[in-house]
Amino acid sequence: MKKLLIAADNFIPRHDGIAIFLKEVIPELKKKFKITVIAPNFGLKRQDIKKYFSGVKLILFPLYQRKYGDFQVAKISIRKIREEVKKADIVWCHEISPIGLNTLISAWWHNKKRIAHIHSVEYKLVPLALHTSGFVKWVIEQIVKFRVRLAYNLSSALIVPSFEVADLLESMGVKTDKYIITVGVDSKRFKPPKNKARAKEKLGISKDSIVIGYCNRLSYEKDPLTLLRAFNMIKKNENVVLLVVGSGVKEIEQKFKKVRGVKFVGAKDDVVPYLQAMDIFVTPSLTETSSLATMEAMSCGVVPVTTNAGSLKRYVRSGYNGFIFEKGNVRDLINKLSSLILMMKNNRKEFNRLSKNARLTMIKRYNIRETIEKTKNVLLKF
Repeated sequence: MKKLLIAADNFIPRHDGIAIFLKEVIPELKKKFKITVIAPNFGLKRQDIKKYFSGVKLILFPLYQRKYGDFQVAKISIRKIREEVKKADIVWCHEISPIGLNTLISAWWHNKKRIAHIHSVEYKLVPLALHTSGFVKWVIEQIVKFRVRLAYNLSSALIVPSFEVADLLESMGVKTDKYIITVGVDSKRFKPPKNKARAKEKLGISKDSIVIGYCNRLSYEKDPLTLLRAFNMIKKNENVVLLVVGSGVKEIEQKFKKVRGVKFVGAKDDVVPYLQAMDIFVTPSLTETSSLATMEAMSCGVVPVTTNAGSLKRYVRSGYNGFIFEKGNVRDLINKLSSLILMMKNNRKEFNRLSKNARLTMIKRYNIRETIEKTKNVLLKF
């Protein structure tokens, strides 16, 4: 059995697409590989270790106290990383923050097979996450682009979420072979509730309220404040609740907590009950690759209203299974939400059609089993 070293700068219980993906895929991969994981220690719970990572060697680095946006950097040990790289047959790195980048470089130095898994367009994400603009934003973009070219050209292969990301990396001078694997959802777990009214009441929300939902990190690149501004206008004329599931930048959290009509529940290990209580799901992100959060909501039959960031425009089709609005445009978001609210009140059959199509899109095109199988096959090639 080959030894697989997984290096990631995001890991559960931090609620992030990478962490959620690894939680899903590792239990399957350990059937084929002897796995070691190097990751930050965000407070992994004993029950999660037993449930998802039994038989997996975990090396969890402590965190620096300072946050950059909503992200904390791990206090890495280069010596420990090198030790684990030497033992591995295959090194699988996720993103190029300190753990991922140093593990990748060490794997190159020791001539190990190394696969980099791209989950975001990092030169776009980092400046937004740090809430920069102007010249400072440009400088950070150039630094991150340099790191991207360096790291990914040192890789044996790349796993990318879409053709768009593959083409973008090519245009930046990244020539490494690329395998395109889309993110998938477990539609058996993420499914509509048997009774929507009861799902709302379980969370203390009136069954007569229209629930607009947000389930993601509260960070600047996700642009949740555009949603908050839109909600402040809509609630004046409609019986709506904004259900916010997630945590992140404290300044953003406080703004949501102060607004009447917002039900802020923080980050949750199991988001299914919260998604099932939502009628409409909003993804206001300025940058994305796949947006697993949107996919999970759609699998639960929640109608999405999203920007066209990343692959969102590939599976959210206006008028078929949801709506797309212009990034940062509060008025456009208000118009889309108002249209759906009016539809819920006056043309429920049409709204239910959107809901049904949202779920069918996930079932037919974005299955977690297919994602895991393709990922496993790529790793087994090396």
